[in-house]
Amino acid sequence: MLVSAIALIGIGACAHHPRASSTEGGEDASVTGTVADRERIALPADAVAEISFASTDLAGTSWVLEDLNGAGIGEGTHVTLDFSVKGRATGNGSCNKYFATVDISGSSIRVGAVGSTRMACATAVSLQEVKYFEALEAAHRFVIEGASLCIYGGSNKPLRFTRATP
Repeated sequence: MLVSAIALIGIGACAHHPRASSTEGGEDASVTGTVADRERIALPADAVAEISFASTDLAGTSWVLEDLNGAGIGEGTHVTLDFSVKGRATGNGSCNKYFATVDISGSSIRVGAVGSTRMACATAVSLQEVKYFEALEAAHRFVIEGASLCIYGGSNKPLRFTRATP
């Protein structure tokens, strides 16, 4: 009997549970679970596999914040994150320019204390900026897939970014 299986190891925009599927005799079976970076999945010997992994290279990339830990972002604000210099993160926090040291290893990320300019801003914008800086400082893991970057930290919801267009 011919068994065909397709394993898709990837991460949808900020999802963290890859899915493996197989079809045998017209029935679909799906398995969902956490898979460590590039961990192997066992498939039947005669299975056909198509496997893709999310990139973990942040060097030289720039991002625009779309969602702050599930709370969205304030209308009219523009929050950016740039990794143009190795070991350093910079950007615009909504009101102020900021900078921090960053240590990236595989899908692990550690952001040092965030420093910023001290421009006066509307209260809502300032509060959003403080929450953003705190979320960056709590970062411990990230995922990139296509044009999406998610940074996970102290909240169960990530910072969700899209790739900045030049």
